[in-house]
Amino acid sequence: MALDFPASPNLSDTYTYGGITWTWDGTTWKVLGKFQSESTETDPIFNASPASDILQQNITNWNTAYGWGNHATAGYLSAATSINALSDVTISTLSDGQLLRYSVAAGQWQNWTPNYLTSYTETDPVFSASVAAGITSTNTSNWNTAYNWGNHASANYIADSDFTSTGLMKRGATSGSYSVITDNSTNWNTAYSWGNHATQGYITGIGSFSIQALNDVTVTSPTDGQVLKWNAATSQWINGTDNAGTEVILEKRTRKIAFTPYMHETIEPEIINTMSNGGMMRISWTLKDADNKVQHHNFFSIIIPSELNPSGLIIHSVEPAKYSNSSWSVKKWHILDSLKVNGAGQGFFEYDIPLKGLKLANLKKASFIAELSSKPLLDKDKDKVVMGDQNYMLGARVSPHVNPNAYPMTDTQKNPSNIEIQVDGVKMLTKTLADDPADHRGILSWHNQLRDKKLREAGTYGEKIEVPIPANMLKKALQKGFIKIKISADQGVAVYGNQFGRYPINPSICTWYK
Repeated sequence: MALDFPASPNLSDTYTYGGITWTWDGTTWKVLGKFQSESTETDPIFNASPASDILQQNITNWNTAYGWGNHATAGYLSAATSINALSDVTISTLSDGQLLRYSVAAGQWQNWTPNYLTSYTETDPVFSASVAAGITSTNTSNWNTAYNWGNHASANYIADSDFTSTGLMKRGATSGSYSVITDNSTNWNTAYSWGNHATQGYITGIGSFSIQALNDVTVTSPTDGQVLKWNAATSQWINGTDNAGTEVILEKRTRKIAFTPYMHETIEPEIINTMSNGGMMRISWTLKDADNKVQHHNFFSIIIPSELNPSGLIIHSVEPAKYSNSSWSVKKWHILDSLKVNGAGQGFFEYDIPLKGLKLANLKKASFIAELSSKPLLDKDKDKVVMGDQNYMLGARVSPHVNPNAYPMTDTQKNPSNIEIQVDGVKMLTKTLADDPADHRGILSWHNQLRDKKLREAGTYGEKIEVPIPANMLKKALQKGFIKIKISADQGVAVYGNQFGRYPINPSICTWYK
């Protein structure tokens, strides 16, 4: 049965339908039953109860007192020993009625038998017979207190009929202004039952915690110079690498998907905001079930071919094939129109990186940055490969890297090479390049392959090498207009460009400004 109650009813309005009458009590429609009738509240019980005297100030005071914390845990003094235990009190041979008197000479309070008048009995019969003889100090204190309450005749006390709904009385900003507010005393009692928050061990700061303990921060294998970047347009972190090879986390978001067994259907697309500067973004996701168990990982990359850099970053670079000098004991060759250059054996690549427009004012830091890996000479790169006896029945084996399309993937067998980097003839770094890896992390080496059914060192990549350069070295290099970088290796080196490997960077001088 649908009831069409009147809109905006007044107190005690009635509504009758189907022989049943409802009345509006100010908050809800209630049925007038056999034992109910319409009436105006005249019950004096509330006026006589303690709740009728509760003011908003009382509530505020109670909440304030609650905020002071549990006195039981404050360590206040709850017991005391003898007064004789005090350092400035000396008691000897006490007798009844003695007092403590201070001695300047001794600097102590000492027990002393008084010799002055200690009592007097009123013997005036006139005073004893008067009403005043029965007045006590308690009486006078009470009378003064009552007087301070003011003249009750002009107090304008409120009556129960002044209110039409249940709740607590609240005094307004001016005298005589009162209203009824919701009775939240149940919530107050509930909050009190939770105990004293001051003793619950809640943290008051995060100075002792790692940033990775925060729910809205995800940090994976951080390296020197990385930053965290928040995107207010969404709620997801996404790894990004700028043109200087700096990885930043842009977004992170969580999404729930309605699941049915064996489902195979299109879901709502995710809108992703790309970086405003050039570089490469990696979007990765993890699929978890209802029990938070990981079921799947995956990722894809977005390459942003732009020379626009983050604010405060200026890059001076050369392509890897634009070396000014080189020498290698075994072989030197280029990959895919010089997107990558290789040197095998012992030798070096030397680069003259122009510094046109470089400023020293407000310089925060400067570094030489490049992506490098070791470079063994594989069979497919040799000028002549001797295959030998290919009788497989006699145990002949074919080299895993003799096929021109092949490149051994990253595994436990490493090919290390020791490198040295000089800046204008000064040795600035010695380091061991652990390997010449090739796998899905070399995304640029996959992305820029020609579509001709051939692979040219697909998936190969290196380490991001950063060599800090002091300002005085930059100042000297500015006089000649370029800075000379020499990369030497004892077991080969590969130099990657911004379209090959893992990082979208050429051999570069990167300068960051305040």
